Amino acid sequence: MENLIRAEFYRIRCRPWPVILMAASILFGVAVMLFAEAIRPPEWGNCTSMFESLSSLPIFGMFYGAWCAEIASSRINKLDILKNEAVFGISRWQMILSRLSTATLIGCAMALMLVVSSVLLAFLFLPGKEALPQLAANLLLEFLIALPLWVACASLYLCLKLLFASDLVAVFVLFLYQFLLWPILGAWSLLNPKAWVMKLLCTLHLMTPFWGKGVDITETNLGISVSVRNGFIMPSSLYCWALGLGWIVFTTVVSVWALRRRELR
Repeated sequence: MENLIRAEFYRIRCRPWPVILMAASILFGVAVMLFAEAIRPPEWGNCTSMFESLSSLPIFGMFYGAWCAEIASSRINKLDILKNEAVFGISRWQMILSRLSTATLIGCAMALMLVVSSVLLAFLFLPGKEALPQLAANLLLEFLIALPLWVACASLYLCLKLLFASDLVAVFVLFLYQFLLWPILGAWSLLNPKAWVMKLLCTLHLMTPFWGKGVDITETNLGISVSVRNGFIMPSSLYCWALGLGWIVFTTVVSVWALRRRELR
């Protein structure tokens, strides 16, 4: 497994631009947030307010998780690579887990870079430096709670790529799942209190932990309006880890099944 992960990182080093672009987007976002706080009055713009804004970022890790999975598995649908791995006796489980592990390591490195760059820039340019250690610890704790959900999203995207054998279709299906299915499930479970199946599906949806306030349903002249309530609420770490690990196991099993359906020899 270690050699497979090293091989994946070697491929990434040969084509580093996606990772560089990801890191640049993160650093640019941190710089924009720092600038927004720096131009505010001192009593408003400080380290505390900046890290309060950063605390809403775990949900974006879901999208970066899929991006990391794309980087780690950009050539998984190339049969020549899969055939070479199969010839050397590498099992389907190892093929999947090596790419998922690579995506996880890339995501952890990006999250750590975000925390370090935020602390460093806030220390250099913003008042309220005495609170930085506690603020950084709180942000790391939030990232740790959200980590299994990020990995689950990466595993889901990898699974979709193997099921559909098309990156474009995988991205489209993942977009529908993330942005459309959760509000529908949340609204349905509220409109039909006895629909326990919908409540269960909503509870098991990967986006539910990030939108703990649920949805608002209001009646209008045109019918019913459904909107997601503002604010991010991270629930207990046990719920996030149980949900994330469950999705990782399920999507990994499906990925192995999909890969076994292909003729690699």
